[in-house]
Amino acid sequence: MRHGARPLRSTRRLQNLQTALPGWYSVKNQADGPTLVSIYDEVGMMGTSAQPFVDELRTIKGDIELHVNSPGGDVFDGIAIYNALRQAQQRGTVHVVVDGLAASAASFIAQAASPGHLEMAPHSQMMIHDGFALCVGNAADLRETAELLDKASDNIAGIYADRTGKPAAYWREKMKAEAWLSDEEAVAEGLADRVQGSDDEQAKPGDWDLSVYAAARKPGKGRKRKKAAQPSKANPDPDGDGDDDTSAQGDTDHDYVMPDGSPGPKKRKAAAQVRLPIRAAKPEVDNSAWDGPAAMSAAAKSDDPAAALRAICAGRRSGPADEEGSYALPYRKTPSSPPNAAGVRNALARLPQTKGLTNAEEARATLERLMKEISPDSPGDHIDPALLASALAFGLEGAASA
Repeated sequence: MRHGARPLRSTRRLQNLQTALPGWYSVKNQADGPTLVSIYDEVGMMGTSAQPFVDELRTIKGDIELHVNSPGGDVFDGIAIYNALRQAQQRGTVHVVVDGLAASAASFIAQAASPGHLEMAPHSQMMIHDGFALCVGNAADLRETAELLDKASDNIAGIYADRTGKPAAYWREKMKAEAWLSDEEAVAEGLADRVQGSDDEQAKPGDWDLSVYAAARKPGKGRKRKKAAQPSKANPDPDGDGDDDTSAQGDTDHDYVMPDGSPGPKKRKAAAQVRLPIRAAKPEVDNSAWDGPAAMSAAAKSDDPAAALRAICAGRRSGPADEEGSYALPYRKTPSSPPNAAGVRNALARLPQTKGLTNAEEARATLERLMKEISPDSPGDHIDPALLASALAFGLEGAASA
């Protein structure tokens, strides 16, 4: 427990408990549009639990629009809500809006939004921090609590890593400092997709009249290389210097033909232009939002689960080839889609923590090769395993709360 912190981290004033507890969330059905859900108070704590929220959430069959303004609360209730929202994605889109504050456990509940559907309202904030726990007992009890905190930290770190593609060790450092992120900072870190109202239609390159610029080219079209003129019977003097550039005797300045008959500098230059090296095409990359569990679930439900899981995952475990649990480290959404940039980063970040792999070295080689293709100019992009080995991210706060 951090020095100076209150043992029980409730943000409610005692005189507000009787009126506040029944209304920490609300669900409102609409005739048209998504079901409106809000979490506008502490999660769990003070005798409440996630059970009524989750029970009501499971009755919603279509899209959900969840509004969050919460200081956080019980970490295990938060995990239950997060998982319930993830499961709700099988029945519709889960759109999350942080209206004011998504702090502590509320920050990872917000990560349950469908890919591309997590918005920060203007001037809202998100707070992430190391966890807290209250323990009374002997030395063995305290050590057991510390181990539980470590397990919870690894678990919550995975939520942030899955959403952002950044390693757990990165988030661990942010949480140690108790990071308060503005709306734009949350988006920049990958914890949200956009600031609400900031994605208005922008002018596209093709909408601009670039003719005002002297050297402007039409979109998508490059300059054509002018083919160098070569000596021929029809044109023995292409450079117009008055000699015959078709032979060593006639080419007095030897710009096309040297005295020994070998090509002169102009002819060599023209030949070099023809033999310009062809650059390899840049590998295709999927830069959309990443959702590893969704990719695994879709592959497991496909007509050929074994082939689909093998195609989207770098890691293999022992077990039946057609079962989801026999694979790990997904990095593409479907067998036919290109590698997802965030998926590759996430898989490489989680590799040192992934147990039971039968092809650990092969998986590492595959992911490092893909990372090099995705970021060819950034050799430092792949993750230092020593750094990741120490990754602990979030934990319990209050009486097992965050």
